Amino acid sequence: MQTHIFTNSTINTPKGILIIAALLLFFGCSPAPESAHQADISPGQSIGISFQPYFQGKAVQCGQTLSMHNEEWQISELAMFLHQFSLNNLYPIILDDNDWQSQQLVLLRSPSDCQQLMSNLSLSGVIDLVDMRVGSGKSNRDLLNEVINADAGKPLTLSFKVGVPFELNHQNPLLQASPLNDSSMFWAWRNGYKFIRWDMQSKQGNSWSFHLGSVGCESAAMVRAPKQACAQPNVIPVEVVLPPNTIQAIGFHSSDHPDLNDDQIHISLKLHLDKVIHQIIPSQESTCMFSGIDNDSCKGLVNNLYEEGVFE
Repeated sequence: MQTHIFTNSTINTPKGILIIAALLLFFGCSPAPESAHQADISPGQSIGISFQPYFQGKAVQCGQTLSMHNEEWQISELAMFLHQFSLNNLYPIILDDNDWQSQQLVLLRSPSDCQQLMSNLSLSGVIDLVDMRVGSGKSNRDLLNEVINADAGKPLTLSFKVGVPFELNHQNPLLQASPLNDSSMFWAWRNGYKFIRWDMQSKQGNSWSFHLGSVGCESAAMVRAPKQACAQPNVIPVEVVLPPNTIQAIGFHSSDHPDLNDDQIHISLKLHLDKVIHQIIPSQESTCMFSGIDNDSCKGLVNNLYEEGVFE
């Protein structure tokens, strides 16, 4: 048999070899059959977390004034860094990369001027279930149900920290990617970033600010990073006990909740501003910019972050 293959030369090929070659090409190039969970190969369960500022039991709307001690206060800036998210302190949440977050941390900013493009009150990521998945042959949903039901009667908790971790806090801001390239949240290499920035002005002409950050950082100069942890890091650990129906978002149909992915968990948290400023009368005198380690207003505000259940 003579076969011509893209040349003018003639090749003698037995018919049997051609048939075998054709079969090998057909079966060798065909995709392998999918296993039961092959389509579910993402690193973990998708999750979204949103934050809503509250004041005296009501959600704070953009442009709203806050009534405190016979004065009407307008928020001009409310932003904070959060990092190290996990469920039950066992299952880390790896954040997505975008303009407002990296895999390590997220920057939240309230739309105080009602410009939604300049605000962010949510984050997205995945619950890392890779270690549980290995060899199990189970889907993310099955694995997550095991996490939830592992300790019957024990509440599910969401943990995270307010602030920037030390290894990221004292880097050159000009070389940082989002969200650490926001100059409005940076002090200097020695002290690092403002973990919380809350600025207000009152209709009566007063002003008040709370800028939380690390204090007692030592380096050769303000433009040099410290090599050891600061005396007062002021990274605040938070643990929120989640209600029993938190995981009900799994399996929601898009027609019921078009803003959620079909298999995404969504957690909504409240940020109680009145608990942050509990027993503090806002004024220029009670402003806390963390210029010193022994400022009484700063002590009271940090104590509130630890004890007042600011996140719920």
